[in-house]
Amino acid sequence: MNKSVGETLVDLVRDRRGESNIGDLIADAMREHAGADIAFHNGGGIRADIYRGPVTAGAIFSALPFENVLTSVDLTGAQVLEVLQHGFSGGHGAVQLSGIRVHKRGGVLEATIGGKPLEEGRVYRVVTNDFMAAGGDGYETFKNGRNTTYGDLLRDVVSRHIHTHSPIRRELDGRIRID
Repeated sequence: MNKSVGETLVDLVRDRRGESNIGDLIADAMREHAGADIAFHNGGGIRADIYRGPVTAGAIFSALPFENVLTSVDLTGAQVLEVLQHGFSGGHGAVQLSGIRVHKRGGVLEATIGGKPLEEGRVYRVVTNDFMAAGGDGYETFKNGRNTTYGDLLRDVVSRHIHTHSPIRRELDGRIRID
C-alpha cells in the first residue's frame, strides 16, 4: 500500500455539491481507458482526498475503497439527460463526469458534448462503475442501457492513469456549472 504510483502537484479534493478535481481525474481515467464518449462516477463513491506529493496505492484505495469495475453501456441522449437530472437532484452528491459539460440553472439542465448540445435521440457510449450500472444511488436509468460490458477494476484504472500522467496538475475546468 505504500508503493508510489505517481505524484500530484495539487491536492485532489472531493466536492459533493459540484465539480471536484479528484472527480474529474477519476472520470477522465474511466473515459480514456474505456474509449467512451461520456463517463459518470457517483460523488459519494469517492471516500477520501489525495494530498499533494507522492500518490500511493494506499491513498487510491482510501479514495476508492469499493471493488467497483468499469461498466460500459449504450445510452440515448435522453437517458444521459435522466442520469444528469438525477445526478444533480441532491441526496447522494453531484455526479462526477467526463466528456460532457453541464450547466444547471435553477431546475433547467443544459448539456453539451464537444461544444454541441446533447442530442436526445443519439446513442452515446457511457462508462460508469458497476454500482451505478446496477441502479445504485437511484441511477435506475443505467439498467435500461444496451450492450453492457464489464472491464477492469476502477482502482487499477485510476492508478495507471496517475502513473501515466504524473505529475498530476489537476485544476477544475468548468465541466460542471451550477447557478
